[in-house]
Amino acid sequence: MDFSPVTDPSSSMSGQPPYEVFLSFRGLEMRRGFADFLCTMLSDTGIRVFRDEEELESGKENYQQPIQVIEQCKISIPIISEEYASSRNCLTELGQMVKGMDNSNRIIIPIFYYVDPSDVRDCNGPFASSFVEHKERGVSDSVIDSWKSALRRIGELEGHHLHEKSEV
Repeated sequence: MDFSPVTDPSSSMSGQPPYEVFLSFRGLEMRRGFADFLCTMLSDTGIRVFRDEEELESGKENYQQPIQVIEQCKISIPIISEEYASSRNCLTELGQMVKGMDNSNRIIIPIFYYVDPSDVRDCNGPFASSFVEHKERGVSDSVIDSWKSALRRIGELEGHHLHEKSEV
């Protein structure tokens, strides 16, 4: 697994964390589209952004580096799309972001990408379907409840809502 910096991490030598922003998203189409655009825009302004450079293996248990990076970053940007909740890794990241917001004054700037924030908050639509699938795959009720709680919290935050009429 290659977790590469998007910008030069030489700042870690100066005592600063290597990344300022953690970018969380789901799917190859998102990676090659909006997430890449956003990452490039942030990097071009000198902001050090972390995103995984390969799709994470589905259900991979050893998932520590992204969690550690979330703990170091002051800002997290989850791009919540219809597919986001289908990923255990994305939901785990989201839970860690909320924990950091509650315990360490970390900032979360959600982007609701062609989804209604109320569906995120209420775990409706594609989010409800994803939780049924997680349950069928043997994920415990307590883990699913923690993921739903994180989504509710994110759905309550001020964020950016992109939809058909939005301009990037």
